[in-house]
Amino acid sequence: MKSRSLLVLAFCVLGLSFAALAQFPAPDTYNNPWYVWCGPAAANRSVNLCAPPDGSSFNPNSEVGVMRVTDTHWPITYTLTVNGREIYPGPQNLGVLDMRSTILPLDPSVSGPQQITFKFTDAVGSFYKTFYAIYEETPCTMPATDHSINFCTLTEGQTVTSPVHVGYAVNESGSPMYSLIFVDGVRYEIFNTGQNIAKANQWLMLFPGKHRITVQAHPQGGAAYNQTVNVNVSGPTYGCKPDRTIDPSVTICSLKDGQTVSSPVHVLANAGQPVYFSQIYIDGALNFTDRSEDIDTNVALTPGRHRLTVQANGSQGIFKTTIYVNVQ
Repeated sequence: MKSRSLLVLAFCVLGLSFAALAQFPAPDTYNNPWYVWCGPAAANRSVNLCAPPDGSSFNPNSEVGVMRVTDTHWPITYTLTVNGREIYPGPQNLGVLDMRSTILPLDPSVSGPQQITFKFTDAVGSFYKTFYAIYEETPCTMPATDHSINFCTLTEGQTVTSPVHVGYAVNESGSPMYSLIFVDGVRYEIFNTGQNIAKANQWLMLFPGKHRITVQAHPQGGAAYNQTVNVNVSGPTYGCKPDRTIDPSVTICSLKDGQTVSSPVHVLANAGQPVYFSQIYIDGALNFTDRSEDIDTNVALTPGRHRLTVQANGSQGIFKTTIYVNVQ
């Protein structure tokens, strides 16, 4: 079985409340700070880069990287090099494969593509993921008017695919200031909102559907102001969007309770939040373990009726969803 896990590279950010400005309904509400996803890698011991796209430009002060690692071996360590320079003093241990608070420190003095390489080492050797990116604080020109935002990468009602390119520039004379990104009225947690972030060039992983993206500027001692655009994300469509009406919970996307299926049975599920690991139980017996919040695997089952449980173990404890399937 393949172990598929989400590698999320992000800055930690501060939380602030926000009153959303709705223009049209967003049925696929982005209501989870870690509501990102990435499709599985094609082969074992390989990596699927989802964001930022290979060859794209981004602002390392605001960008979040998302990639999916597939590896059946454990434990795993990694190193990160940018332009051949190792960023960490030594290999970093992966307690789980859901990673956060790791930056992509591009060199601002380099004008062309820069090489980013992750080296993963497991029990049988090493494998690599290399991609290229260009340092660019923002693709948007600075607006001429003070206390204003130029949100230049998206237009109202535009249809886009994920990752969604979000670029803006804020003209704000008050200092210090910071800016925030909201999706469907909820702050995009994995976005660096440190002081003096007035320029952004970022790629957001969003599930398909209608989404309301808002940039909000916060000057020191002044009122916040914002700019909003509504977009339709058309794909990719291979993700399992978690149902957040019950929290915590596990959503099984590929199967319905009582469904008749053939073996092997495709199990696509998502816990909707970072967890230590997720597991599949068949008739009470452990069948599969993945160190991730989501599962995408095939399970061989004998003909007959089976109880299938997807269980997650995380900071909120153990939670699970159970269904029954009939294997013909």
